[in-house]
Amino acid sequence: MLQLIDENLLSFPVLFISGYLSEHENTYKKLLLRVTKTGDWWTFILFMLRGFAEQAAKSKISLIQLKKARKELKAKLFKMKSPLRQSNISMVIDHIFEHPTTHSRFMEEQTRIHWQTCSKYLKALTKLGVLTEQASGKYKFYKNQMALRAMVVKKSQVKNPKR
Repeated sequence: MLQLIDENLLSFPVLFISGYLSEHENTYKKLLLRVTKTGDWWTFILFMLRGFAEQAAKSKISLIQLKKARKELKAKLFKMKSPLRQSNISMVIDHIFEHPTTHSRFMEEQTRIHWQTCSKYLKALTKLGVLTEQASGKYKFYKNQMALRAMVVKKSQVKNPKR
């Protein structure tokens, strides 16, 4: 990833090869051992290229789904009698999608909306089913379930890269 970023092929580390390697752990280990024993780099390189292609496709689908979920939620809140002030909707939605786990004090730091108002907004979004609440110490943390669901990519959505 660092090399791809260094060579300006990626702006951010959004391509996670570790998922592919975990899914194909036995093959990965077998091919690495083959490189060590026989110097068969070509098979290993092809395996890794397939992995990068598959993970890139998954990342692209996740990002598209995430963008769509964010847009749909903003549209829904602007259309309904929203518990959020109209002038704050975009800022709040942007925050919960940029930080899928948050709490009112952190949201205050990021948005400059008073923490009590942030708390009210987070509770309202929880009632709407967008967020789930979990207490930890003195804070209540909120997870963006809409964003987490959007990031799930089914195997049927990913075309197999040419072998």
